Amino acid sequence: MGRRPTVAVLGGTFDRIHVGHLALLDVAFARSDSIGIGLTTARYLADHPKPYARRVRPYPLRRRALDRLLRKRYPGRAYTIVPLDDPFGGSLRPGVDLLVVSDETLSRAGEVNRRRRQRHLPALRIVVVPRVRGEDGRPVAGRRIRQGSIDEQGRRRTPLVVRVTSNDTVLRSIARRALQRAYAPLPVRWAAGASPRELGAHPSRTLALRLASKSKGRADVTLVVVGLADGRAFAAVSTPEGGPTRAGGFVRLQGPGGVQTLARWIHPPKTVRRPVRESPDPARARKPKHG
Repeated sequence: MGRRPTVAVLGGTFDRIHVGHLALLDVAFARSDSIGIGLTTARYLADHPKPYARRVRPYPLRRRALDRLLRKRYPGRAYTIVPLDDPFGGSLRPGVDLLVVSDETLSRAGEVNRRRRQRHLPALRIVVVPRVRGEDGRPVAGRRIRQGSIDEQGRRRTPLVVRVTSNDTVLRSIARRALQRAYAPLPVRWAAGASPRELGAHPSRTLALRLASKSKGRADVTLVVVGLADGRAFAAVSTPEGGPTRAGGFVRLQGPGGVQTLARWIHPPKTVRRPVRESPDPARARKPKHG
């Protein structure tokens, strides 16, 4: 008796197909014999609004573009494209084996498997694909392409908007030079940082983290560097996708190598690539242990 073909499913809007979409599709085809793609409809987008929603192309245009890409990039491979009116689509059908998601949408996979169990269906294996990062270190996403800040390859189309806050003029200079080094050769546009009043008379690491978090969404990168009473400095950085992220302990910046040290910490994604992995069922992983 022959082996049953492995079927993978994934979903998305696929508006202006970019390198992140290709990463998901490459993994889905590599791990299965056929894939089902749920393509979000106008109804879905009305119920789940996206940033710059007016710039999302109509369903027929997105479907034609996706079909052309699949036939060209994966000739002879089996696939189906189906309308996606809700967050689950074909993932709740019998005969499906894999659910391919990005690390951004992993949390939804738990709800998929909960609903499958309610229908007495086996849980899906969950394959997690790390988001592809652009040349600015931030994930490539359709919203950023519609915004006009990057193209489909993750290349910047506008200057990087950066905010720097510090309670020390020397540290502020180091921070600015470190950001320029970290993101070279990208053009940078400097936005105003927090006011001296927000820094307070006695800055702390807690304050640095709070200011970085508060600035989320106001710039592409926000860097807060505060000098502490013991002569050390503490740095916190945030982007619209997450943070603030704390350095591995306190950092000494006033001295040889300070700019380079901070630059490496600010922008490591150029050299760090996380592997594709299979994740435990999020629904089961979150269950508390008893006994």
